[in-house]
This record gives sequence, structure tokens and C-alpha cells, in this order.
Amino acid sequence: MGLSWHREGNTNLGTAMLLLPLSAGAGLLLGSTGAVNLKRLRAASTTMLQATTVEDAVEFYKLLRRVGKSWLGRVKGIGAPDVFDARAYAKIRRLNCTFLDVMRASSEWDAVAYELANSMPLTFELAYPTLLKYHRESENINVATVNTFLTILAQKADTFIIRKLKAAGAEDAEEKAKKISEMAKNVLLLGGAATEEGRDALFKMDDELKRGGGLFNPGSTADIVAAGLMLLLLAGAKI
Repeated sequence: MGLSWHREGNTNLGTAMLLLPLSAGAGLLLGSTGAVNLKRLRAASTTMLQATTVEDAVEFYKLLRRVGKSWLGRVKGIGAPDVFDARAYAKIRRLNCTFLDVMRASSEWDAVAYELANSMPLTFELAYPTLLKYHRESENINVATVNTFLTILAQKADTFIIRKLKAAGAEDAEEKAKKISEMAKNVLLLGGAATEEGRDALFKMDDELKRGGGLFNPGSTADIVAAGLMLLLLAGAKI
């Protein structure tokens, strides 16, 4: 039903891709130990990803074809077939590619795939600790979320921006993405969402990104923040 009226492309796939293994890992822990321990959740989520199959990869490709933009799948020579290759499903089965294998093949240019292929380093080591820090300091989940978003973006150029710029023909995609990361760093130095000066700079940054006509959307960063928020909730935070 939603796809019949929603015309702006997929907005939640990356988030879902991160939350699903976290949910599965949490279920594994709950069933085996009776509790969800964040120290064990990372390993449990990795265990669930390692258990993915070739048919899981095929189903994921089917999903991408339904909700993804065609340019997101135009790749060659990565050890996994292009999403929009007419023989993609047969090639996945012939290559014996599991869902985790596909994530590993995509991890060089996609932050969400990198997270899944490497036991979610940014989610557990940066997003969650930063959310916890700002939430404790400000007692405001909005401040914590925005400043965590800025922290991640300041440290890691957003791969979604890079991919969209390259698809639009930009030859300096990485450089433009780095400039956006520098903007995030400067806003954070002013306090980000926690201070009036920081908020003023944040609104100016927002206006600048909007002028990109959708090309300057830090979507991968938002996905990782969402995964960090899930960890914060599992840790018992009241937001």
C-alpha cells in the first residue's frame, strides 16, 4: 500500500538492516539467558549474521529491486552480482553468496554494509557511547540524538552522500562529503544542539544541505544513529 503513494524512494532500509540483526541477537540472548546484555549483544548479533544463507541474500536482492533506486545496484567486479543484473539470483546461488557475503562485498562503499560485515563498530563503539554521554549530560533525547549524529558525521564522511553524488556524475564526491563532515565538526565545536550558538550554526548547515537538492542527505549516518538509539533503549534509558 505504502509504495503506491510514497514517491521519494526508500528511507528506512538501512535502519531496518541494522535493527534486524540487533533484534535477532537480542532474541537469541533472551531465549538462552533470560536477559539482554549489551556486552553480549554484539557477539549475538554477529552470530545471527553469520547464520544467514544464500536464500537470505536472494530475498534481500528481491527487496532491493522493489524499494531501491536502480543506481544503488550498478556495481561490477565485487564478488557479488549487481542487484539489477537479470541473472542476479542464479549468480548468487552459483557463487554461494550468503547475505553476510553480500555485505562484505559492499562494505568498501556502503557504511551500513560495513557495519554488518564488521560486527557494527560505529554502532557499538561510537553511536551508543555518544548517545549515552549526551543523554546523561543534557537529559534531552533530542540534543543527544542530534549531537550524536553530528559526531558520527564529523568523523566519517557519509557514504550515502558519496554514492548519490557519484550517480549524479560528480567527480569530487568524496571531497564534497568531507566538506559536509567538516561542517558537522564546526557545528559540534559550538555545542551543537545543546547551545544557542550551536543551534544557529546547525540551522545554517541544514539550509546548506537542503540546497543540494537531496544529494547532500547524510542517510547512512542517520541509520547508524538509529541503531545506537536501539542500544540506548535496550540499556534501559527512559526517553
